Amino acid sequence: MVTRYHNFIIAFLLFVWVMYYGNPTSRKVRLDDGKGINGGERQDRGSSKFPSSLIGGEDEGGIKSVGWRGGGGSVGAGNKESEENRLGRLEEIGMGRGESAPGDASPYEEKVLKEEKEKQRLREEKEAEDKRIKKEKEEQERKAKEEQERKENEEDEDAEKNWNGEDDTEVEMIEEEDINHEDTNNNEVEEVKGGYKFLALRSLCETTTFQPGLYLQCHSWCGPNSTSICGGLNNARNRIQTCLRLALDLGSGIILPTVQSHRNTENFVDYGNTTDNTLCPDVYWDIEYLLQEMSSACPELEVRQCGDVSGIDEDRIIRMEKRKHGDASHHIGTFKAIVNEHLESLSLSSISAYNPVAVGFGDTIYAYNYTYDSE
Repeated sequence: MVTRYHNFIIAFLLFVWVMYYGNPTSRKVRLDDGKGINGGERQDRGSSKFPSSLIGGEDEGGIKSVGWRGGGGSVGAGNKESEENRLGRLEEIGMGRGESAPGDASPYEEKVLKEEKEKQRLREEKEAEDKRIKKEKEEQERKAKEEQERKENEEDEDAEKNWNGEDDTEVEMIEEEDINHEDTNNNEVEEVKGGYKFLALRSLCETTTFQPGLYLQCHSWCGPNSTSICGGLNNARNRIQTCLRLALDLGSGIILPTVQSHRNTENFVDYGNTTDNTLCPDVYWDIEYLLQEMSSACPELEVRQCGDVSGIDEDRIIRMEKRKHGDASHHIGTFKAIVNEHLESLSLSSISAYNPVAVGFGDTIYAYNYTYDSE
């Protein structure tokens, strides 16, 4: 006999059957062994009697479940939700985690990416080419330097061999001419060997191009005409030596300056008939010996003595700018460059033995840096 109790049981079983077979989400959870979309353990918010699939809400993976609170359209709503869940899962697997799915980039993005790769490739090729060119340049400079050093060494060896040959020849000639005068022969041998002292000077003179009619007049702004040198004897001697070196750098002759003979009016040297307290340098130094040795080592160098500017027009006696104490010292090529630039600015007529020019150069001290040029 069917009672209301039986009807209630049948309705309840029918409700459970619809719940179980009508909701795809419930089957999905069972097929995944109780795990959520993300693979993690599922944590239902409802009780065992009323799971979350019945009351609605979101599981751990963020997938929204639709409850069975509606009427007869519940199964259709569940199918629609299942489709959305599958799309959401694809999004989570792919782009949702920051990964690009195939075909996601637009044509413009692909073009930009391709251009960036091309720029990077060109940049790397340019860097590699620059490194190669730099390396080749360094290698060429190194080879050129080695070749220059080799040539210089060969020239020095040839010059030394020539001197050795001349020395041996002259010694033999002296011994053959008069074997009985040993002292004379010994003196001659010493003079020949003395030539070794001027080997570097002779080499410098041979490589210097001299300008006929051009003279260098060195001084230290002393004396009545400010064309004398002064100071202690050693300083004055060093100025003459430096003047010779500057003349060789310029390729000019030299006018040996006069020497100021005192430092004050109560302490001066009275020599001959001088009235302006200036003396020729041969009063203090052996200028004759200097001229003799210089003519042997550097025959093209013209030397005037005691401030002699005869035959040089006054307007062709040029005064260079005063070199101040502390200014940089000159070395090979710098003095010549400054003087040539100054002469070009004056637009002088051609310089020759018939139209001489004197360049006055005054300095305090240390006008040439011998150490810098390894001299």
